[in-house]
This record gives sequence, structure tokens and C-alpha cells, in this order.
Amino acid sequence: STGRNSLPTMLELHFTLAGTVLTTHSTGERLTDFLHRVLAHRAWGTVSHQGEWSWNREPPCLNNKEDGTVSYAQFCEDSFEAKEQKRKLQSFTDFDQPGGELALELAPIIENLLLPAELVGTAEAKKAGLNADFHQLLPCFFEFMLHLQREERDFRVIFHSPDSAELAAAVKEFNAFCCGTHPLYPTVSFSHRISRTLELGEWNALELQQTVRTVLEAQAQPALAVLERDDASLFLVDPASSFPWQIMFDCMGPERMDARHSQDGSKVAWSEIVGTHVMPVETLAAMADREYLIRVFCHAEKRMESLEAARAPSTTFALTEVMD
Repeated sequence: STGRNSLPTMLELHFTLAGTVLTTHSTGERLTDFLHRVLAHRAWGTVSHQGEWSWNREPPCLNNKEDGTVSYAQFCEDSFEAKEQKRKLQSFTDFDQPGGELALELAPIIENLLLPAELVGTAEAKKAGLNADFHQLLPCFFEFMLHLQREERDFRVIFHSPDSAELAAAVKEFNAFCCGTHPLYPTVSFSHRISRTLELGEWNALELQQTVRTVLEAQAQPALAVLERDDASLFLVDPASSFPWQIMFDCMGPERMDARHSQDGSKVAWSEIVGTHVMPVETLAAMADREYLIRVFCHAEKRMESLEAARAPSTTFALTEVMD
């Protein structure tokens, strides 16, 4: 794989869950309702004097820099009571609603996330935690794991979430995948089964870093789950180090991440780590494309390889001296 000769082989891969590698763990939420909710937070427009929202016709994105625009989700929150908000979001892409023209955005996602009809409701699906008719952990996540295995990479997996039920759902399906009991991946075998969840309230940042390192370095524990104390994911990282190469895959951006230096607990600026230690994930693209995380990782690996090459001391001067 790209950069394997010059980059360390140890990868410490962190994943926030909802919107990054997970759809929804709620058995009561339909896939279309979940997707409408995701899309409504990424569709931007303006509000008329009559109080009507109109899409600005820009591709959906989480953070919009255009002045005077508001996401449809925010518009609904500001304009309607809870019951009406829910109805508006559920019908967002209906042909006579403000997001009608965005319906095509959802078609490839639905196709990619629906489970085979013959699998839905079976004992095998339920044993893996698949209680609805669609994927929980995204196909691109599993394809990324398989890619790393094919490339014989040494890696660790850490899930992050403030929601204990969400974390449990992700761990259950991931463990089924690792053990070869996931009905969509019956021949898979990984040693990354998660058997421990760390609660952030139990330690300060530096104590947690030591605990995480101790757990991950144990051969029998190459994966774990972290229950966050709030919505801001704690990411302990050394920006100057690439061994292990710590990477956080996250869909929410700097406002929802608490990046701390693993040596002293000091704040780490987003600009120091984005693109090398933090990989922003576009939720809609990740849900539609099975190769999405592989491409994001390979792009980051090329960038890290370039940075490592730039940091390496030049031998040109020494060579010139010898030749003289």
C-alpha cells in the first residue's frame, strides 16, 4: 500500500459513531427518517419574509459559509413545535416539500444501506444486532477493515460515543464481524473483538491515555470502546509522532472534538491535525460509497508520507562533502 516503506505500520484508528460509521441503532426509526434528518442538517437555504425556507441549490454539506443561510433542520427547530418538526423532517424530500429536489441525493444511499430481503428478521441478523432492514455499521467501514487485513496492516480500533446504547450496538455488530458470525461477512476472521468499554468519567486525560495504551498494547486487546462524558469526543494525540499513527475519523468537525496532547494534556489546534491525524468524514458520501473510507485513508497516507519525507534530514550536503 502507499507509503508502507516509509511509514510506521502501527495504526491507531479512532471512530466517532453516529454519522461517521454508524447509521442508527434505534429499531423504531426508519431508514428514510434517519436519512432525512441527516440531509436536513446539511441542506442550506434562506427564509423568506413569509417564513418559508428555500434551498440554495448548493450540494449538501455540514458547515456552510454563505451568509444569511440556515439549515433546514435549524429552520424547523426555530419555527415549529416538536411534533410538527418531526413531521416536517420526515416529509422533507417529498415532491411538494422544500427538499423535493434533493430526493435524488438519497437514492444511492438507500440502495447501499438496505439489507438483502432474505436476511431481514432472521436469527442470524438479530444475533449480529441487525434488528431493522438496513445496515447499522456502514459497509464502507467493513470494507476498510478488510482492506487493512489484505494489506497486512497492524491496526487498533477504538469506538467513541456519548451514547451507551449506540456504543453497545456498534460493539455487538463489530464483534460479530470479527468472529465470522455476521451474516454478510461469514468467512471473516479478525482478532479485534471488543471486550472492554472505558468510561471517560473515571480518569483525567493523561490517566486515560496510559490506560488506553496499556489496553491496546496487550496482544489480546487490539480494540476497545470509549464512552464519552459529553458530545465532544476526546482525542489524545501527539501531532509530532507517527508511531503509532493515530487517526480520528469524525463527521462533526472541530466544535465537537476535544483534541489533547497525549504527553501533557494541553489543547491541540484543529489546524495542527486535520488531514493527518483527523479525517473529516462526509456522512452522505460515506453512506453511499463502499470504498469511501479506503480512499480517505489512502489520501491521508500519501499526505503523511510527504510530510515524513520533508521532515527527514537531507543527505545531499554530506554526500557533497564526501565527494569533494
